[in-house]
Amino acid sequence: MIPLPQDFDLNEWAVIGFFLFSAFIAWRLPKRFRLSLIIPLLLFCLATARTFDRMLAGPFLHDLYDIMDWNKLDAGDLMTYVMFAPAGYLFVYLYDRWEVKGLAVPAYILCWSLLSTGIEWLLHLAGVFEYKAWKIEHSFAVYICVQPLTLWLFHVLKPEKRVSSSTS
Repeated sequence: MIPLPQDFDLNEWAVIGFFLFSAFIAWRLPKRFRLSLIIPLLLFCLATARTFDRMLAGPFLHDLYDIMDWNKLDAGDLMTYVMFAPAGYLFVYLYDRWEVKGLAVPAYILCWSLLSTGIEWLLHLAGVFEYKAWKIEHSFAVYICVQPLTLWLFHVLKPEKRVSSSTS
């Protein structure tokens, strides 16, 4: 069984607050995608967060930072993975809604990577991420790599819009 956080303090509230804020925005947006696209997209965001954290913050590999109160997996850590899901949904939703194309795609990814890095920095200040040998610039590099993968998955899963032709 996964233990509860040692202390329920600012870092847990910050994660819950960010999750609720981004999930509320995502929930209030007009429905744009089928569930068969949303579920894999959300799972991808969760899995990506967990995979990178396991590689970079896990005590068995690099241990570059800690998540929440200590370097062992607890329910607080799971909350941090879940908070990436609605943010990833918003990333894809706006990309599709604004019909980002061509040279605007790298600019869109750059802007979201900067925004994501800024949000992570605020979460770091709240004690969610405790950096050891990690620097915030490294997070920007991770976002710049993961976000194109998220868009790739979106394009793989999203059906092409078909133009219906009428014959008269």
